[in-house]
Amino acid sequence: MTAAQEKKDALLKQFKEINLYLKARKEFQEKQRGLQAQQQAVETQQQYINQLRQKQRQFLGASLAADLQEGMPCPVCGATHHPALNKECGGAVDVFVSICMYVLVCRCVQVYVDVVPQAFFF
Repeated sequence: MTAAQEKKDALLKQFKEINLYLKARKEFQEKQRGLQAQQQAVETQQQYINQLRQKQRQFLGASLAADLQEGMPCPVCGATHHPALNKECGGAVDVFVSICMYVLVCRCVQVYVDVVPQAFFF
């Protein structure tokens, strides 16, 4: 084999290696973009979960306040004076909280189904 042929073979080998590298790099970048989109979806869901939790706390407080009676101890703090009695919400709060929790669980499951398998298998 001549020196020119050896140099040609070496250059072809380098060319193939560069092409493989570029292909792998492109695939990696595509996976990385997909993962970033999934991370954004998870962050959006986390914000939604936080909003639902805040609403749940608000309505839980309203539900507790609905059951308070002046002179009776608060189940949370034990106080017998209740300056913010809430007699308007009743059982509607329990239904709302239950619906919020159901929605929360459904959305979390969907995020898990959509994101987790793809995040770990490149």
